[in-house]
Amino acid sequence: MKKILYTFLLASPILFITSCEEDIEGCIDPLAVNFASEATISDNSCVFDSDGDGINDDDEVLGCTDISACNYNIDATDDGDCEYPEYGFDCEGLVVLNIGDDLQGGVLFYIDETGKHGLIVGKEDLGEFMWGCLNTTIPGADVIDIGGGLQNTLDIMAGCSDRPIAASIAFEYEYGDYADWYLPSRRELKEIYLSVGQGSEIGNIGGFIDSWYWSSTEDGIPEAAYCFSFIYGAVGGNHREGMINVRPIRSF
Repeated sequence: MKKILYTFLLASPILFITSCEEDIEGCIDPLAVNFASEATISDNSCVFDSDGDGINDDDEVLGCTDISACNYNIDATDDGDCEYPEYGFDCEGLVVLNIGDDLQGGVLFYIDETGKHGLIVGKEDLGEFMWGCLNTTIPGADVIDIGGGLQNTLDIMAGCSDRPIAASIAFEYEYGDYADWYLPSRRELKEIYLSVGQGSEIGNIGGFIDSWYWSSTEDGIPEAAYCFSFIYGAVGGNHREGMINVRPIRSF
């Protein structure tokens, strides 16, 4: 009888160990407002409120929250930089002061039709000086109207080498942070008299003395220049070597 032999190969046993609990997804950052203490793995859902104002960081709107500021943002939830108008002006650049009020180193005496620009007269007389350059015609220094004082002064400074004279004293004047003064034109002087001088309805706010004041306007002849009387409220022409008061103005 033939025998058949069978061989059985037994493999080594492999054990598989698995947990009976499933992972729980959620926010696992304890600093988050939606921190889930039971979560075992992150689902990237964390939200934060860094300043504790009840608004999530992702929903914050950075902006100026001051209603009085020019860049106030009604939708802002978190304070940002605010911008404010310069003293004497609103956010549109319009003057909010009255004639006779202090502004930028002097007294406001004129506001133009735009409401954004005007003229300021200094608060003190600079002394008595001659107009200068007798018998010399200064090209360009003949503007009478309001707004002409600066160009007149520049023309005098360029065309007349005499020093000190009314124009140079006004031009070199400095007060506080302001160094852009000049000698007023004839009509600018009259406006000063009527708005903040002896001829003003609000009184002599500018503190002018009863005297004549030089203008930067030539009189049409090389011997004289225009001046204005704060005694009589009248225009006059005076010899250029005459010693007359100087009061500077500036524009904005």
